[in-house]
Amino acid sequence: MRMICESNREDGVVIVVALMMLVFLTVLGISATRTTQTEILIAQNENMFRQNLYLAECAAMAGAQALENETNISILEDLSPDWLHSSLPDSDVRSDINWNPSNNNSNQVLDETTRYLAVYRGVANGSSLDIGAQSSSLHDFLIYGCSTKNNGEALIEIGYRKKF
Repeated sequence: MRMICESNREDGVVIVVALMMLVFLTVLGISATRTTQTEILIAQNENMFRQNLYLAECAAMAGAQALENETNISILEDLSPDWLHSSLPDSDVRSDINWNPSNNNSNQVLDETTRYLAVYRGVANGSSLDIGAQSSSLHDFLIYGCSTKNNGEALIEIGYRKKF
C-alpha cells in the first residue's frame, strides 16, 4: 500500500495577505487625512490673505477719499493731518512706528487692524509744464493701506494726484 502524504503549506497565507492589505489601506487612509488637513490649512491661509488684502485696499482707498474730500488747501500744504507726512516716520513701511495707533502716524478705517497713511511727494513731474495754469499744480501722494487681521498682514501702496 502506498501512502500519500500531502503537506498543506498555504494555511496561513490568506491571513498574511489580509494583514498586509489592512496595513496598506491604513497607511493610505492616514496619508489622505494628512493631505486633507494640509489642504484645509492652505485654504484658510489663502482666505485670511485675501481678507487682509481687501481690507488694506479699502484702507488705501479711504485715504484717497480723505485727500479728495479735503477742500482746505492749507491743511494739505501744511501736512496737518496726523496721517499725512512728508516722508514715512520710519523708512521701512512695515514698521510698527508707522502703523501703531498710539503714535498717531496713521488713521483707523474699520477697526484697529485696518489703517492708512499718506506721504506727500511734491509737485508731480510734468505738471508745471502747463503754461495756462494760474496758481494750481498737480501734487503727488503715495497712500498706504495696511491690514493685520487674524495674524496676517497685507500692505497696499497706491499713487494719488490732486490739483491745488
